[in-house]
Amino acid sequence: MKNFRKYKIVFEIGVSFLLSFVIILAYFHETTNFENLALGVYTRAYYAKFNNIPIHAMGTRNREEIIKGSKVRNAKDIVLLIGNSQTHSINQYKKGNVTFPELLADSLNKKSIDIIASSVPNATMEDFYLIYKSWQKDLNIKMVVLPIFLDDTREEGIQQEFYNDIKSFRISDTNVVAQKINDELEKMQKTTRAIDLAGLKQTFQEKTESKFDNYLHHHFSPWYYRPNIRGEFFSNLYKLRNTVLGIDAKTKRGIIKNVYLENMKALNCILEDCKKNNIKVLVYIPPLRNDYEIPYYRDEYIKFKKQIESICKLYNSHFINIENCVANKYWGFKGTRTFKGLLDIDFMHFQYPGHIIMADTLQSEIEKIIKE
Repeated sequence: MKNFRKYKIVFEIGVSFLLSFVIILAYFHETTNFENLALGVYTRAYYAKFNNIPIHAMGTRNREEIIKGSKVRNAKDIVLLIGNSQTHSINQYKKGNVTFPELLADSLNKKSIDIIASSVPNATMEDFYLIYKSWQKDLNIKMVVLPIFLDDTREEGIQQEFYNDIKSFRISDTNVVAQKINDELEKMQKTTRAIDLAGLKQTFQEKTESKFDNYLHHHFSPWYYRPNIRGEFFSNLYKLRNTVLGIDAKTKRGIIKNVYLENMKALNCILEDCKKNNIKVLVYIPPLRNDYEIPYYRDEYIKFKKQIESICKLYNSHFINIENCVANKYWGFKGTRTFKGLLDIDFMHFQYPGHIIMADTLQSEIEKIIKE
């Protein structure tokens, strides 16, 4: 009887292991880029190029290659486009589609205007401030173009994973926003140093575990797919929350007052620094589809737009509202964010014709401002 129980336990463990192995290979074998997970299945990230040389970075990635390319082109004026995923994404992508930064680069290069773009998903104004200051250090920027999304003023801080290339960089300004960002960069650098030093102090056990981990990573496929499993786990938690609470893209999201104020402080810092350095600025309220009820409280949205315009006037920055420039037929869906399987409306990302409209709209404004 004891032997039967022993073999039964071994059999159950073996069957469980085999089932887990099959499930991992069947459902988690495809590598997923979870950085762009919020784009949905109908939208694709695309980073602009000019003559096959990158001109668009996610945060500050590939900055050396982009800076080198800009110096080779040696244009008279450099325009820095900063944005969130709307800047680097195409809904219902088709081969040959490109984003508005690439369209602008193709058009404006003939007029000795060089376009450099940098974007981060769900970018905060602190992200924008860091992006602006980091590129300003290495490029003679003549103009900065900034979209201000009400959605992203609900986020705070910087998204550290997009700034590994500049973790030793510090903003030289003395304001509280710069100090806050510098503190986060310092933490990033300390973490890297701690990891490097830890490698020197590995015990025999740690070295053995490291070799074992490396062996499994290369020879045992379920071990290799662990990041996919973690990502899918948190993605499903996100869907579960949305399903239980009835949240979708049309759900109203209100202003979070303290977070909103922090974002406005950072915006002021950007515009103040640009004014001090004679860098021209174009701030725009970005496109938003309006064939559905917008996902903001209308009174808050109206006040938000008026406040952005007022801040721009304070620093003599240019302001335009282009929220209605992309026709509703050029928007699409983003898949489902719940377990109900219903398609979700995409209020953020538009199709290629929308990028053409954006390029045409911004080009006329950029040329006009550059000539002033």
